[in-house]
Amino acid sequence: MQVSNTRRSLIASVLLFSFVSTPVSFLGACANKPGPRMAVMRVTHRLTEEKKHETEVAVGGELANELPFNAGTGYSWTAKGFDAKVLTLVSQESRSETTDGRTGGPMIEHFVFKGVKEGETTITFELRRAWEKDVAPAQTRTMKVKVVKAAN
Repeated sequence: MQVSNTRRSLIASVLLFSFVSTPVSFLGACANKPGPRMAVMRVTHRLTEEKKHETEVAVGGELANELPFNAGTGYSWTAKGFDAKVLTLVSQESRSETTDGRTGGPMIEHFVFKGVKEGETTITFELRRAWEKDVAPAQTRTMKVKVVKAAN
């Protein structure tokens, strides 16, 4: 069965319009609905530079920090020194930055903290080998965190 070029163009236009207009109209409808303002959210920082970082997070909100390292070297990131009454560590996991299934290579250490009560604290991240007790960390990152009252 042969389809003319005009008909092919018409079909392509209809399909393109369907794929583009449906999500746009759905998002528009969602945006117009009144509702409570989001008070609790996750803030994500990728800490690649050795400098002092600062951020704010709401009580009940989450703060995610991502720190790069290389697998197979024995080094891993730890978080310490923060006030657990102000900020609590919810999770920590290592994730590969490659999708080819190889071992070793670039990784991300992913930390998630939750704001517990209003206040300020500083998280110190250290890249070190667990068995090297009396050796300075290979790298250090610090983040000053201000936990603020959640918006209503």
